[in-house]
Amino acid sequence: MTNPAAATNRFWRRLARAGGGLLAAGLLAAGCAAEGGTAGRSLLPPEVTVGEISGPGARIVSRALRNRATGKRGTAILSGWAAFTPTTAAERETVPVAVPAGRPVDVIRPDPFTGRLWPEKIIPTAAALDGYDLARLSGRLVLDWRLTSPDGEEMAAGRLNLPVNRTQGGYLARQGAAPTLAGREALEKDMEARLAENLAGQLALTLGRLPAAAEVEAGGDRLSREARRLAVAGDWENAKARWLELLVLNPDYAPAHFNLGLYWERRCRPEEAWRNYRAAFKSDASPRHRAALARLTAALAGA
Repeated sequence: MTNPAAATNRFWRRLARAGGGLLAAGLLAAGCAAEGGTAGRSLLPPEVTVGEISGPGARIVSRALRNRATGKRGTAILSGWAAFTPTTAAERETVPVAVPAGRPVDVIRPDPFTGRLWPEKIIPTAAALDGYDLARLSGRLVLDWRLTSPDGEEMAAGRLNLPVNRTQGGYLARQGAAPTLAGREALEKDMEARLAENLAGQLALTLGRLPAAAEVEAGGDRLSREARRLAVAGDWENAKARWLELLVLNPDYAPAHFNLGLYWERRCRPEEAWRNYRAAFKSDASPRHRAALARLTAALAGA
């Protein structure tokens, strides 16, 4: 696998020689747009043309990528090898439930406001265990992707490794609180959506496109979900306030640092963006954080 930082540096030098207008300060200044722009799903950068995808996961990956392509012939060709390994398993979960433990009992309790005594019927309960059948669908998709020029020279490369774990049935489904899941087809659609968004975001960062709301990392907490919703709606300023609030609660929270890096790039402040990407990488060291830091480091060095 090619070193991501070295590949990114070569890519920037090639674009500079070709007069692509994407290098360093020229990109960071010209690529910045006013806040409140149109937010939508993240497409592959217009420079990218989808090429051949091989491997046992080629069908789902090709469909995901072609749905995100602009349809124009670009100066970079995306290809790769994909492996998709879905598995299913039948399980039985045990859930504690409350069951009657005796006959109803009449008790007298005072009203907390008036002090009057009121009769009340109490049914004693006890904890018991109940079993529910469920189907667990899990899978993993690994994509080794490459960007090459039309003459075959490698520009950049990377790997996506996406796990999925979902269930059907069980106690939550009985209570109406679990999502419906229709077997392998639902799993593949979930994988396709995640793959398309992650890869489009990675390539956008590699090619230097203005960060989009679809690249925002969403944590599992309420503030993260609210901030992502605001960014998708074009309200990056209020989204930024949520991310700063998250960092007050946890100064090492990598998604908040990464999202602030996206924010500062949109504001044409590459130095601040670099600091946040570096903080995200130090906390998490994920391939996405590494790629963002390497890309912006190269841009600032060139500037």
